[in-house]
Amino acid sequence: MKRISTCLAVGLLLQASSALCAAVQLYSNGNLVDPTPDTDISHAWFGGFTLAGAESLATSFILPSESLLESVNVYTYDTLDGSGGALRQVGYAIYTGDSAPSGSPIASGNGTILSSDVLPGHRFFDTEVNGHLIEGLDTFATTFELSSPIVLNGGTKYWLVLAAVTDPLGVNDIAQWADSDLAGGSYLAAGTEISGARAFELYGELVSPATIAEEVVLTQRTPYWLPWLKSVIPCTELLTF
Repeated sequence: MKRISTCLAVGLLLQASSALCAAVQLYSNGNLVDPTPDTDISHAWFGGFTLAGAESLATSFILPSESLLESVNVYTYDTLDGSGGALRQVGYAIYTGDSAPSGSPIASGNGTILSSDVLPGHRFFDTEVNGHLIEGLDTFATTFELSSPIVLNGGTKYWLVLAAVTDPLGVNDIAQWADSDLAGGSYLAAGTEISGARAFELYGELVSPATIAEEVVLTQRTPYWLPWLKSVIPCTELLTF
């Protein structure tokens, strides 16, 4: 009975720890706008073996409270013909700044892509407009993790700078950072401000008040004694005890 109680306690501890540390949405830059024949794809990312030639695009954001940023979800458009425009590499940098990124980045690196897939129901097919054929567009959703999580302050204006490439061996596989419906939004390309907000979301953990800082530390790491305890009293014994 003691073994069962211990295993149950360990299981509850792991479940609570996982729930407390689960990533939450820290920020959304408006709602994704589905592509149309008027969608601008003049600042798209293309296929490449490295990020060296990829265009860097920047957009600003402000978090409502101090948070630990862990991952980013970004939406892109791709033409319907040829290969799919899934992202293969993503480089990121985070700056502070008023009207543009300034100084040195407070974080930068190559993101670890967790998924990059077509978003069903967010496309338009080839359309003829005024006698001209407009090529249809699909929408992709890509989630990537930062190389290292970073704590960002609430109320501070930050800039997210992204560069990406699609399959270097693909055909007509592009990735245009998708539009969002955030009013008055804009982004920067080669230092030039372009009207129209970009669609992305930030995920991570809210930084807890100092009064429960110790609890946060405990939930963010596996207790050093847990592997030993599980080896001494494996929870599989619950099935055979």
